[in-house]
Amino acid sequence: MLRNKDIISSRDYLFLNVFIIFVPIILYPLITEKISTEQYGNYIFLQSVAFLFVGLSNFGCLVGYKRNFFKYRNNKKKGQILLVSIESFIFIIFSFLFLINFFLNNYIFERINMSPDEYNYWLFLLSAIMLDFFNKYYLTYLVNKEESKKYSFLIFIKFFIYLVIATILILNGNKILALIYALFISNLILFFLILFLQFRSFKFEVNLNYIMDILKISYPLIFRILLGEVNTKLDKILITLISSASSTGIYTIAQSIAYFIFQLMTALDKVFITGINKMLFNKNNRNIGKYLTPFFYISGIPAIFLILFHDVVFKIFINEAYYGSENIVIILSVYYLFLFFSKISGTQLVYLKKTWLAGNIFLVNVFLNFIFGIPLILSMGIEGAALSTLASSIISIVMQYYFANKYVHFRYEFKKVLSISLFILIISSYQFLIINSYIDINIYFEISVSTILIIIYFIIGYKFNIYDQKTLINFFNYK
Repeated sequence: MLRNKDIISSRDYLFLNVFIIFVPIILYPLITEKISTEQYGNYIFLQSVAFLFVGLSNFGCLVGYKRNFFKYRNNKKKGQILLVSIESFIFIIFSFLFLINFFLNNYIFERINMSPDEYNYWLFLLSAIMLDFFNKYYLTYLVNKEESKKYSFLIFIKFFIYLVIATILILNGNKILALIYALFISNLILFFLILFLQFRSFKFEVNLNYIMDILKISYPLIFRILLGEVNTKLDKILITLISSASSTGIYTIAQSIAYFIFQLMTALDKVFITGINKMLFNKNNRNIGKYLTPFFYISGIPAIFLILFHDVVFKIFINEAYYGSENIVIILSVYYLFLFFSKISGTQLVYLKKTWLAGNIFLVNVFLNFIFGIPLILSMGIEGAALSTLASSIISIVMQYYFANKYVHFRYEFKKVLSISLFILIISSYQFLIINSYIDINIYFEISVSTILIIIYFIIGYKFNIYDQKTLINFFNYK
């Protein structure tokens, strides 16, 4: 009987992520109905700029904290001091960043024709994102402590508040303001909840040595963090600059639909990455590779369903003004699925403290995305942006895998992983042909073929012994 703390945690995270997925399902019909593609595109552009500011000022400390948590995992007091120390440092940095933006009102924003109202929107958006970054430290603490119920409760509260406020304000005609205020208020309430929980059980003590130790790991990542934020937002920034804000709005909706895969994968990831870190710190990485196959296979299930039935999602939840991005959903679904391997090799490099190497690989990723992105967007529009993101990421994932396994070798089940990957690519190619075909294909034929492909995928899982619980039991029961 498979019943242990890790399985229960996976269940909690899965239920939470299913709820999170329902938030955009409820909001997207409202957003696409009440907010124009241009307005939404401008909001996404402004949000992307804010993420660049905050991501850079974070100094990559979250990565360093994740790593060092396991250094003190057996000492409750030191673990709490570590968290309070880095939170205090980040709070000071973010406060300084806010003050700079506040006082720059008269010197910069007036010169770029930003109105006082627009500048206030910017401050609210910037504050919301800073709060979100700050809150991640305590949430990471809960994940690593395997307190899935407390973590799930806090995230549920955040998204529930966001959903309620955004819905009310959109229906009352506030449009973009609704998204900004909802983001700010939900993160602010979560911030105060976290402070309350920490003041109840933590002793406030700051250790500068702990901060410096994290910074030693994190400072090589500063450039990577900047590049990472640029890279994740580069497609939307380039679309806005080369094409239009309206195209950015359409692209972002399609990207958000594909992001469902990443959300479901994250439910497993929170347990999976924690388990890998345990094995790495206990010098038991010999068999980690064989655990990758079932987790990758399971992550592929939502990808296949979304690739095959994304048109149903569009027709039910998305206003017609945002149509024309079906190909993007397919491309980005494959992209989010393959990020699985990036997470694994990234964990290896952080464990090894070779963050400089991760930074260099990310530099290559950003460079390729920029080089690919400009000509592809000019020639193919928003589909070119998606292809650029996928191509540059695959190259960087291969590089990251090569170097990570050079230092800490994982025995991958290559035949199984490649077979799963190839089959998903075949399904993606089939959908491309259907979408871009000028032939009128019978709906019943399309449904029949899609059903057969799904059945074949489950047969592949059976042949590869994916459903054998013994492998997962051994992984989850590892101490």
